[in-house]
Amino acid sequence: MGDRWRLIPVLDGPGRVQMAIDRWLLTQQAQGQSRPVLRFYTWAEPTLSLGFHQRRYPAAWDQLQWGDRPVPLVRRPTGGRAVLHGGDLSYAVVMDHRGDRRGTYCHICQFLIAGWRSLGLDLRFGQGRSRGIHDQANCFALATDADLVLAATGEKLIGSAQVWQQQTVLQHGSIVLNPDRSLHQTVFGTAPPAIALPPVTQAEIITALTAAASAQLGADWQVEPLSDREWAAPSIRRQFAVSSSSICRHFIVNSSSICRLSLGYGGIKFAPSPSAPSPSAPSPFAPQPLGVDPAMTTSPPSTRLPDLKPDYDRLWKTCVIRPDWQARVKQTTDRLVKQRSRYEVIQKAIGVPWWFVAALHNLEASSDFTCNLHNGQPLSQRTTIEPKNRGPFKTWEESAIDALTLKEFDAPRVKDRSLAAWLWRAERFNGFGYRLYHPTVLTPYLWSGSNHHRSGKYTADGKFDPKALSEQVGVAMVWKTLEAIGAIDLPE
Repeated sequence: MGDRWRLIPVLDGPGRVQMAIDRWLLTQQAQGQSRPVLRFYTWAEPTLSLGFHQRRYPAAWDQLQWGDRPVPLVRRPTGGRAVLHGGDLSYAVVMDHRGDRRGTYCHICQFLIAGWRSLGLDLRFGQGRSRGIHDQANCFALATDADLVLAATGEKLIGSAQVWQQQTVLQHGSIVLNPDRSLHQTVFGTAPPAIALPPVTQAEIITALTAAASAQLGADWQVEPLSDREWAAPSIRRQFAVSSSSICRHFIVNSSSICRLSLGYGGIKFAPSPSAPSPSAPSPFAPQPLGVDPAMTTSPPSTRLPDLKPDYDRLWKTCVIRPDWQARVKQTTDRLVKQRSRYEVIQKAIGVPWWFVAALHNLEASSDFTCNLHNGQPLSQRTTIEPKNRGPFKTWEESAIDALTLKEFDAPRVKDRSLAAWLWRAERFNGFGYRLYHPTVLTPYLWSGSNHHRSGKYTADGKFDPKALSEQVGVAMVWKTLEAIGAIDLPE
C-alpha cells in the first residue's frame, strides 16, 4: 500500500481556470491542507500560455485571432516559454519533495516515461541546455534536460516546468497529441513536429499514465473531484468567463477505460467504447455540470487591445490632473517640448509619434539622452535588466529605435493608431503586471499624477509595494498637457 494521493477527475476548461486550480493546489499542499495530487486536464479552446517570467514575446500574440475567435493568452505559475494548447493533454503533480530541483524533475518524470513505455513508446530526457531558453519564445522549439523526447528521433513530446513553495513543488506539463498545424504555423512561424504516436485513445493514455504514477510515485489513489468549497475559492472563481464554449465540466477516467475521449475546440466529447455499459446503467463517468452561478463570476483579466479599448477611452475621458501635481506636470512637459527635435528623429525613422517617445523617455530615463529608452540603463553598457542583453548603443536614437521595434511599435507593424491603442502600447511597454496581478491599482505608468492613481507601484522587477508613491508624471498626464498647450493634436 502506497501513500494516499488525490486523483482529480479529468477537467476540460478555460486556461485561466486551469492555471488558477494548479496554483490553488500548490498553496493548499504547501500549507499542509491537502494530500499529494495528480490530475490531467485539457483546454476548452486554443490557448497560448506564457512562462511566469516570460516578458518578451511578439506583440501580435496580444491580438491573436483564430477564425472569428480570439486566442486567449494566459500566464502559468511556472517557468519556461510559450506553449500553444489545443490538441494536447496536460498533467499536474503537486507533492512535497526534499531533493534538489533537477532530481525532482527526474523523480516525477519517471511515471511519464514508464506510462508511455507501456503504450509502446520509449522516451528519454532532452540533451539541450536551459541556458539559451530565454532567447526562444516557443517552448517546443528546443528540448532541455527537463523535457522528454522520443528516444528514437529526439522529437519533443512533453514539456514540463516547476514552481516551488517551501518544500512543495508543482510540476505540470503539456503532452503533444494532435496539434493544429495551421494555428501553430500562424503563432510560431513554423509547423509543429510530426510525431508518430501509438494508435491509442486519450483515455488509454490517461489510464496508462495513472497506473505508472501509482507505481513510480508510490501513490494509493483516492478519486476526489474539486469540492464546492474549492470552486468557491476566490482565486479560482474570479477566473471564470461564462460562455457557451467555456463552461467547465468534470470527467472521470479510470482503468476500465469505458469512455473514449476526443478533443475538439468546444471541449471534450464522450463516445461509448465497445465495452461500455448500456446507457441505462448508472455510471460515474458521465459528464457533470459544475453549476457555476453567472451572477457570481467575473471576467478574467485581459491584456488584449480589442478588450481594453473601451476601458482606455473611459479612463482618458474621466482623467484630470490632480491640483498638487500641476506644477510638476508643467515642468515635465516644458522640458519634453524643448527636446522635441530629438524625438522627431524617431518619428521620422520608424513612424512612432514623437509625443509617445517623449513620454516613455521621461519615465524610463528621466529624459536623459545618455541612457537607454528600454529601461534607463547607460547606453554604453549591455542591459542587465528587462529587456536584457540589448546594446551597447552608440547613440540614444539607435537605442530608442531598438526599444520600439523590439515591441513592434514601428509603423509597418502598427495598424490601429487610435489614442486608446497608444495608451495600450505605453502600458505594454512597461508591462501588464498591475492589470494581471494587482487589478485594483491602475498603472502609474499611465495615470500617475491624475485622479485615477494614488498609491501602489512596482519598486523593482517583480516587487510590488501597495503603499509606494510614484514621483513620475504618467503618460496620460503628459499627453493631456501637450494637447492643452497646442503642442500636439491627439488621435481620436
